[in-house]
Formats: sequence, C-alpha cells, structure tokens
Amino acid sequence: MNFILIGDSGQKDPEVYSKITQEFPERILSVYIRDIGIKRNNMRIQTLSQQLFNEFQTEMILVRIQKQQLSMPFQKVIF
Repeated sequence: MNFILIGDSGQKDPEVYSKITQEFPERILSVYIRDIGIKRNNMRIQTLSQQLFNEFQTEMILVRIQKQQLSMPFQKVIF
C-alpha cells in the first residue's frame, strides 16, 4: 500500500515525513505540507523538498491556503 503524507509547516511534520520517506521511499507517493505562514520555516521545507526529490524523486509540496478559502465548503473528490 502506498501513502500520501499530509501535514503542516508549524511543528516537525516536514522533518518527520522526510524521515519516513527516507525509510520507505517506495511507499510514499508525495508529501503535502500546509503553509501556516511562518516564513522562517519555508526555507527549511524548501531544503527538505529538494533533498527528497533529488534522492527519491518524491515531491514535498508546500500548499498555501488563503484565508477566504478556509470558509469555502469542503468538496469531496472521488478518484
């Protein structure tokens, strides 16, 4: 079974998910990190993202959500 990891930029999610990807590179499809707006964290996330892609071809994507988007209804996506 493969996984997509989802977390946020506030604590240690990028580092934890990077370690998980390094341990199980064949199981992790991608990593999504929600940007909570702490600019100093973005540089470390960019570095981790580059390392994961260079070593394992796994993307760590930083997702920015605008405040007005938070009040929008959730849409379920069926694959």
